[in-house]
Amino acid sequence: LGGYFAGNRFFRLDVRLTHPSAGSLTQALALYDSLGNTLPNSPAAFKAMYQVAEIQLTITADFDNAAKGFERILTQSRSKDLALKAGQRWVDALLAKGDTTAAYQALAKTIKSTNSDEDDPEIIYSRIRILINSDNLTAANKELKNLTGAARPTDP
Repeated sequence: LGGYFAGNRFFRLDVRLTHPSAGSLTQALALYDSLGNTLPNSPAAFKAMYQVAEIQLTITADFDNAAKGFERILTQSRSKDLALKAGQRWVDALLAKGDTTAAYQALAKTIKSTNSDEDDPEIIYSRIRILINSDNLTAANKELKNLTGAARPTDP
C-alpha cells in the first residue's frame, strides 16, 4: 500500500531490503559488535546494538535477532528515548515476522517499561499498525480517530 499512498506513515512497513556489499556489511557489524564488547552497558553500546538490530531488520531480514536486539535495548538501556524507539522497532520486527499477537505484547511491554502514555501519538501509531496487520480495520479506524483527536484536541 505504501506505493499508492506515498508519505502516509500508516502504509509503510519501515523495512527496506537491499543487497549490500557483504564485505562492508560484515565490517560494520564487526565494528558495532566490538563497541558493545568494549563498553558494555554504556550508552554507546546500546546505540551500537540498535544499529545492529536495525541492519538485521532492514537489510538482512533477520527478524528474530532484530526483535531480540530491540527487546534487549528496551529492557536494559537507561535512555528512555532509545528504549522507546527500540520498543517501537521491536513491534516492527514482530510485524515483519507476521506475529501480531507478539507485537501487541511487545507494545504493552514498551508502554510499561518506558512509562509511556497509552494515548501518546507514537504509541497509537504502533497500535494502529498492529490492528491493520491483524485485519481489524474497525478498531484501527477507531484508533485513527483517537490519533487525530490527540493531534487536534480543540476539534469536536
